[in-house]
Amino acid sequence: PHNALIHNITAYVYGIAQYPPAYPTYQCMIYRASDGHIIENKNKVACYEPGWLTFTFTHQPILSYNTQYYLCIWGNNNNAILYSTPQTPGNAYYNSSYTFGTPPEPITWTSQGQHQDSIFCRYTLNLPSQIINVTNSPDTVGFGGNVTITANITDDQHNITSVKVRISYPDHTWGNYSMTHDKDDLYKYTFNNTWLTGQYNYTIWVTDNASNVNCST
Repeated sequence: PHNALIHNITAYVYGIAQYPPAYPTYQCMIYRASDGHIIENKNKVACYEPGWLTFTFTHQPILSYNTQYYLCIWGNNNNAILYSTPQTPGNAYYNSSYTFGTPPEPITWTSQGQHQDSIFCRYTLNLPSQIINVTNSPDTVGFGGNVTITANITDDQHNITSVKVRISYPDHTWGNYSMTHDKDDLYKYTFNNTWLTGQYNYTIWVTDNASNVNCST
């Protein structure tokens, strides 16, 4: 299972000027269902006719796997009612007590009513960095000899922030060492604390700026 990286929210809105010459504006929010905490919101967008309106996030929020969220649309018409995604077909939460402006936090819901709200979310799986072509050379070395560990590491969604190799020694102790970015997607570490007789094992750990962690097998 993976978390989701949110790109945008699309909702069908009614851009009809109820109080000319002003046209309604809308904003959208994502709330965590368990505590009403706001995850992200998109600034107000004016709408001049009924239709689909897309809210694109500059800072793309990450939604956690197996956690419930509400996608919400809020307009400054129809009494500024704030609607959530349907909980059952045609049945959504709403709250008409808030003054349109800054999104409330935590959110509370006054009622659950018959509303056919169309709110959709576009996302991609929030995947961790990929680790391939892990090698070490040489396989056998004398006391104090150098062993170079290399790996190709890629991340199409995020920036890699940390690459470390955990090396376990024959006496069951271990150490963590930072690998160096060599070129392109190649990382390496040269290890020379090889004064014990026996087998040394290692695992490469990668962290990106979305706090995803992956390790070599």
